[in-house]
Amino acid sequence: VSQLTAAAGTLTGVHVGKVLTEFHAEQHRQRIWHWLCFSVPCLVSGLIIQGTNLMPLNTDLFTLPFLLVTSGMDGLLVCFWYVTTDVMHYKNISAPFIWVGKNALAIYIGAESGIIQWSLSIFYWNTPKYSLGTLLWPGTFWGFQSSDSNRLPKITYDISVLIWTLGYIVLWILIARWMHSRKIYIKI
Repeated sequence: VSQLTAAAGTLTGVHVGKVLTEFHAEQHRQRIWHWLCFSVPCLVSGLIIQGTNLMPLNTDLFTLPFLLVTSGMDGLLVCFWYVTTDVMHYKNISAPFIWVGKNALAIYIGAESGIIQWSLSIFYWNTPKYSLGTLLWPGTFWGFQSSDSNRLPKITYDISVLIWTLGYIVLWILIARWMHSRKIYIKI
């Protein structure tokens, strides 16, 4: 089931990209209008389907409301960044996206492999359970508690997890900036 909605999500991204290439550079209004006419109905219909309990917003099964909400939000974000960088000419604000984009593979592998947590787990008190890595990562001493380290048992509204997540993202953006300033680019 999720293969169909994953393919449809890919096609919505292709559609948004096609609008970018089809209109001439000076046709900002047509691009923005096209993206808004596509994104807003997707977002609203996804929220209506989920809000009326016709179908849940489930990321595991990649349900129709999930596809519609994420496609709608993606289109609105593309619209926002297009207006910010190309129409209003605030190019510097997009620099973090360029840094991460030029080293996307290295940033993904570094962030998902847990190399920082592993490196910090070398430093511990009495037992490895009390390492610097487990102290700084949510789930052991603070934040959510879960027996399964891959999935949250329920939605958490703990602000400390949000702050930690934003800090982790900033850390990897800074690593990407450092790599970009040294002209280190890892690619296949």
